[in-house]
Amino acid sequence: MAVGQLYQSKFLRGKNMKVFRQAVKVDQSGREQRSNFNRAISLPHCVTRVYDDRFKTQTLGQPAGIKSFGKRRKDLYDAEVRYWDSEVTRLFDAIHKKHKRTGYILIVSADHGSAFDKNHKKHSHGYDLHTSVLHVPMLICSSKMPARRVEKTAVGLLDITPTLVNLSGLKSDVEYAGTSLAPLLFGGLEWPDRVLFHQFYLAEKIRKGQDPLYGAAARNGRYNYMWDRREDEYLLFDYAEDPYEQTDLMEERTAIAASMDTMLKTWLYRVRNNYMKGHFESDPSFDEGGPYGYDAVYH
Repeated sequence: MAVGQLYQSKFLRGKNMKVFRQAVKVDQSGREQRSNFNRAISLPHCVTRVYDDRFKTQTLGQPAGIKSFGKRRKDLYDAEVRYWDSEVTRLFDAIHKKHKRTGYILIVSADHGSAFDKNHKKHSHGYDLHTSVLHVPMLICSSKMPARRVEKTAVGLLDITPTLVNLSGLKSDVEYAGTSLAPLLFGGLEWPDRVLFHQFYLAEKIRKGQDPLYGAAARNGRYNYMWDRREDEYLLFDYAEDPYEQTDLMEERTAIAASMDTMLKTWLYRVRNNYMKGHFESDPSFDEGGPYGYDAVYH
C-alpha cells in the first residue's frame, strides 16, 4: 500500500474521503459491502439520463450532431462511440472543475466491447471470448496524477477496487482477486506476462440440466488462448499482430499454447475446487458465477 499511502492526501480530502472510506470498509458482509461501494462510485444521475435518452432514439439511427460514418451497423456504432466521447469529455471537465480542490479519482471502463468482424456476423458480443470483445478501455483520471498510456499489460475490472483502495491510502486485509494498478499509473514497468482469465458462463443452462461453462480463455499482453468447450476446440491467437484473430497459431507456437493451457486449467481447477469445498458459500456473487467463479488474474 506504499504508493496509495504516499498520495493519500492528494487524491481525496474531506467529505469525498469520508464517503469512499465508508464504502470500502472490510467487514466481510458480502452483498451489503458491494452495495455500499457501488453507491459511492456511481456516476452522476445526469450520465444515466444521457444514456437513457440515447438509447430511446437508437432505432432512429444516426445521433443528432454527430458525423455520419455510413448506415451499416458498425457505422452506427462508430457514431455512438463519437457521441459518447463528446459526452465523456463534458463529464470529465465538470468533475475536474467541481472536485479539483478536494481531489478525485475517476475510472471509466466497460463490461465488454462490440465487434463486427468475421467472428461476429450474428452477435456483436456476448457469445465468445475473442479479444475484440474482451479488450475494452480503462481510463483512470485524477488532477494529481501524471498522464500515462499503458499498452502492454492486460488489466481487468477486478483491478478497480484494489487500485482505488491503494490510491486512497486505506488499509485492507482482504486478498483481492485483482491487483492494484498504482505502480503502473506512476511510471512503473509494464507487466506483459500478466495473465487474465475469462469464462463464457451461462447460469440459466443449469436449470435445463446443461453444462453452463461454454468456454474459457487466458490472455496476456499479446496472446489469447481460448478453449471452446462446446466443440472441445483450442485456439491460440496473437492479437497484437492479428487483432481480428483470424489466424490460429496452435500448431506454430506449441510451447506458448502449452504454457497458457496449464495456467488456464489450473485456474479452472482451483476456483472450482474452492467453491466445492464451500469456501465461498457466504458470497452471494457465486450464486451467479457458479463453481467456476469470475474473471481472475495471474502473475
